[in-house]
Amino acid sequence: MPRSMRISPSSVDEVLRIEPEDGRLTYQAAPVNKLIVSFAQRLPISDESANEKRYLWVVSNDDAPHALEFCAWATTLSAKKLKHSNLTGGGEAYIGGELWFVDDRTVILNFCSGRYGATSRADLPIMEATICALLKDGYRVATTGPDFENGYPSSKLLTSDPIYMEPVDA
Repeated sequence: MPRSMRISPSSVDEVLRIEPEDGRLTYQAAPVNKLIVSFAQRLPISDESANEKRYLWVVSNDDAPHALEFCAWATTLSAKKLKHSNLTGGGEAYIGGELWFVDDRTVILNFCSGRYGATSRADLPIMEATICALLKDGYRVATTGPDFENGYPSSKLLTSDPIYMEPVDA
């Protein structure tokens, strides 16, 4: 079941929905038979490197939108950055988190969202389903891993070298 936002918006800006012309991207399967383009970014191993090219994502009833957290449109908001609720317009989502593209077929993600993120081991099935969907659609996937020891179902940053799961053959 999709869930409502856990944290109420602190301003009307936080429920404005980012549209495609402003930088909202729609989920697509990984490209096949195409030259892999490296995005040449640093991996999210520190707060500084995590801020670089971080996308916020959610899975909603209709789609799985994502957008750069620090896109040009977000600079018009009071927080000067995108919130997960800007992807839903304040509506419901199954889960959300942060995403980094290593190249056009390789992603690193976590399930950290104050509004739609994983909160306990009970969220493991939706976390696994999200990863499986990405793998089935041709992505190599690494996650930041769980952090249950510190009370978080997903770590914000990589705590070791990423271990990539390979795409599932259709």
